Amino acid sequence: MRKVEVTVVKVRNLKRQHAFRGSNDPYVRIAPDKGLIHHWQKTAAIKDAGSEAEFDKQMTFEVKPDGNLLLEVKDSDLIHDDEIGRTKIPMSDVFETGAVESWYQIGEGSKYSGEVYLQMRAL
Repeated sequence: MRKVEVTVVKVRNLKRQHAFRGSNDPYVRIAPDKGLIHHWQKTAAIKDAGSEAEFDKQMTFEVKPDGNLLLEVKDSDLIHDDEIGRTKIPMSDVFETGAVESWYQIGEGSKYSGEVYLQMRAL
């Protein structure tokens, strides 16, 4: 297991969750992919952000160099948070190069629901 520092910088082009009421209140949560149990860390929700939001939230995880981070973008609601989208982020490039900055697509094909910009650094 090795440590990686992840900064969630921003999201863009988020799919709208509610057709008739309000705009997205997005937040991002991330966890190492360790099977059935995930230890999530998350950003604060950005109220009425709509399709774009900036977070600048730094998190540190222990991951396998050939493992993945699970990433979900959610819409914060009073009763139940809706999922906007999810993706897996491979860690191999981070540990091979030492650092990666990139946009990552949330969802694929017809399930595309936006993008998240991450800065990641091997520790």
